[in-house]
Amino acid sequence: LGGYVCTFAEAVSSSLLGASGSIAVNVPSGARILGAQLRVDTLITSVAGTSWSAVYATGATQSIGTGQAFTKNTKLNTMFDPFAATPIASATTTITVTPDTGTFTAGVVRAIVYYETFVAMGNNP
Repeated sequence: LGGYVCTFAEAVSSSLLGASGSIAVNVPSGARILGAQLRVDTLITSVAGTSWSAVYATGATQSIGTGQAFTKNTKLNTMFDPFAATPIASATTTITVTPDTGTFTAGVVRAIVYYETFVAMGNNP
């Protein structure tokens, strides 16, 4: 058997510290990212900042959102154009979270990435 699969993968950042943080989400090689949901799990704090932005980069960089609040449970949902998406080559997509100003001092962000892929066909008996 084989076929088309549309599913999701989930991961969390380590504690945000410095100029940016990242979330490594495991997806199959060749998958295309359809969308992402991000949620602040632990209150974000920053030197001089009050908002954050996120992108993922595989081929062309795709913006997930800008100007998000630091407050716990802040949620962000973004759908991408599947025809503009570059297939993931490394079995991981990295989401980069950056403060709009200043640097992070704490906080954790959770990501759910929706993707499409093909499942390998089985052998014909």
